[in-house]
Amino acid sequence: KAADGSDMPSRGTFWIEPRAGQVVRVEFDCGDSSETRLTVDYRKHPTLGLTVPVQMTEKALRETDRWVEGRCEYSNYRRFTTDFRIR
Repeated sequence: KAADGSDMPSRGTFWIEPRAGQVVRVEFDCGDSSETRLTVDYRKHPTLGLTVPVQMTEKALRETDRWVEGRCEYSNYRRFTTDFRIR
């Protein structure tokens, strides 16, 4: 949804490694002329054995016709575990 609550056109693209069927990148464009683009890169985690996001980039066109870009990187993935006993 747009900031005013109206519907916003969007489209996306997935990059998939064909042999493993593993997603390696997702790109998502929002707005009539792609005013916002989110890109997420994925990699297989060596110890978890799962595909996890490693980086997300967002580019957005502001009212001043200037592009703003932000990037975040993900790390320190851990497997959640729990232990219990039934008495």
